[in-house]
This record gives sequence, C-alpha cells and structure tokens, in this order.
Amino acid sequence: MWLSSEGAEGLSREKCKSIEHFDVTLFPDAGWYDKWKVKADEYDFKISRDCEKWMDKNFIDKGEDIADYYLKTYSPETFKEIHVKD
Repeated sequence: MWLSSEGAEGLSREKCKSIEHFDVTLFPDAGWYDKWKVKADEYDFKISRDCEKWMDKNFIDKGEDIADYYLKTYSPETFKEIHVKD
C-alpha cells in the first residue's frame, strides 16, 4: 500500500500510530533522503535510497519522487485506473 505523508513534516507520532505495526518503508523525494532518515530512525521505519539513485542517474530531478520515476519510465498503458466504490 502506498500512502502520502505530505512531506517529512507530515509524519507525526499521531499519524504514525495507525501504521506502527506494519512493515513501513519511506520513499523520500530526490534530494531529501537525509531529512527523511531522521524521521525513519525516529519511528523505526525502513528508508529507501531509490530516488537518490535515480536522481544520480538523471532519471528524475531533485524534488521528484517515486511516482515521477514510474511515470517517466513506463508507458501510460502500464497504469490502470482503479475505482473505489463509495
């Protein structure tokens, strides 16, 4: 499951309480790894360096995220729209 945290400042103790028993991996935007690492350590979450690696290889730009990588790398047909019933 992929959830947005609304930035590193969006990760609060209150918000993280509902996911604390899950295996959580953070995927920070390119160029923000160090700031997010502090949050990962604080909440005992794993953290990915994928966006940093993709930025170093010029696949994405600083500030872009995992979604940008996939949208730039794969054709639109790869992604299917999912409708959630009300």
